[in-house]
Amino acid sequence: MPAFNYKEIMKRIASLHPYFFVLASILFLYPRAAVIASPDQVIRPLLALWLLLGFISAIVFLLIRDFRWTSIFTSVFAIGFCSQTLFFFMAGIVSLIVFFLWYVSASLLKRRINLEQVEILLFTTAFFLSIYYAYPLVNYWINFPDLPTVPLAPLQDIKASEVPPDIYYIVLDGYGRADLLEDLYEFDNSNIVQALESRGFVIPSESRSNYPKTALSVASTLNMDYVQTFVPELKEEPFWWIMSSFLKHSRVRDNLEAVGYRSVAIATDWSITNNVTADEYYASKTIMLNDFEAFYISTTPLIMLKPLLGRFAFVPTFDSHGELILYNFDTLARIAEQPSSPKFIFAHILAPHPPFVFGADGANLQPGYAFGFDDASDFPYDAQSYRDGYIGQVRFINEQIILFVDKVLKSAATSPIIILQADHGPGMLTDFKSVENTCLRERFSTFAAYYLPDANPSTIPSDITPVNLFRIIFNTYFSADLPLLENRHFYYDGIYIYDPQDVTSEVDTCVRN
Repeated sequence: MPAFNYKEIMKRIASLHPYFFVLASILFLYPRAAVIASPDQVIRPLLALWLLLGFISAIVFLLIRDFRWTSIFTSVFAIGFCSQTLFFFMAGIVSLIVFFLWYVSASLLKRRINLEQVEILLFTTAFFLSIYYAYPLVNYWINFPDLPTVPLAPLQDIKASEVPPDIYYIVLDGYGRADLLEDLYEFDNSNIVQALESRGFVIPSESRSNYPKTALSVASTLNMDYVQTFVPELKEEPFWWIMSSFLKHSRVRDNLEAVGYRSVAIATDWSITNNVTADEYYASKTIMLNDFEAFYISTTPLIMLKPLLGRFAFVPTFDSHGELILYNFDTLARIAEQPSSPKFIFAHILAPHPPFVFGADGANLQPGYAFGFDDASDFPYDAQSYRDGYIGQVRFINEQIILFVDKVLKSAATSPIIILQADHGPGMLTDFKSVENTCLRERFSTFAAYYLPDANPSTIPSDITPVNLFRIIFNTYFSADLPLLENRHFYYDGIYIYDPQDVTSEVDTCVRN
């Protein structure tokens, strides 16, 4: 039996410094995206970059036939191509400190520094940085509150009809109510209202959202309750991605599946609402980059690989964002042609919310800043630019809505339930840092349109809010007996989105900033 060679094993471990530099780089950048990107989103890019390093190492070794020089070259590549400027600076400073200490030690001991020592220096630097950046993340995760696996108990004694209808739940992100657009945006949107009403839709005249942000609004809608009610332990948490599990496995989905429905989801370029767990998941590309992957690529020299990645993966750009919006509408229409039923279809269409990538005539626009979903006070241009871009995108989205509705109503074997629901209103006069400087009426006045076959139009209150939407659906179509909740509205102007202030009494006020 061969003897245990501790020294040789340590040499092999020390040669792994390129992989630790990549790990440190990812751990360094993750906190900057942590509000929307869940911790598990770092796994895939880490493995992909490690595979890339392995490939590069193999090529370099074939050329120079030296393990130590190969690992040193690979570390140079890792630091150069997987680092933001600040991380590059930090890695350099730590390397200089370690090198200085090593040099002093070597001088005192009268030893020359060789490649083996250089590798140990690099490994020490990379390992130290990895531990340093990992500690706060691990510490946070250890203390993360326990969340219920099911937000609310399943409904009792619900039952579907003999031929249950397909249910389309389509979130039109940031779409404001018609009267709001006329008053604040000087835009007459009555054409879409009249077009939908002529097709049998109910358009509530005073519909409002319960929350000013998508993650809270859609999670509340799909779980038929206020977020503070079903997860009160989140008051001091700033992370939006926590809502992802309540969106993907919601109370609405669970109960519909219990009576025979299949869940269907269409891809969106926002990970929190991108439900890959659905029974049927449709995406325009085989690989959809998650929020952290998109952020990591855009903030490192790896951005040069975007054109190559775009050939087989969905890489967020203004062009791909517009393509995905059209893909959602096209896929919704194609789903209606499928014979299998019943289905619960969820689509989060990030429009007319910024970025404004469509003109009124459907022309593709390039907003002129780095791709992102910055809205309200985070929007990079002035209020007039917001208004013009928003109205142009509303006009185009209206055309897509009518095309989709007509195709679905024509193709569906059984009259479907169609829910067109904004998660919140637009943000031209919205300040996320100050409720006093926000036009609450703008942010909470939402577009809503419901096609409810065989239901009395009075089923929908004129002042409906999304928290009651599926309570009404279950009562009307599944013999449930759910009480309607009081309409309440919450706004936050800090980092703790799960501890907002109640602005119900002020929801129709408007401060023009």
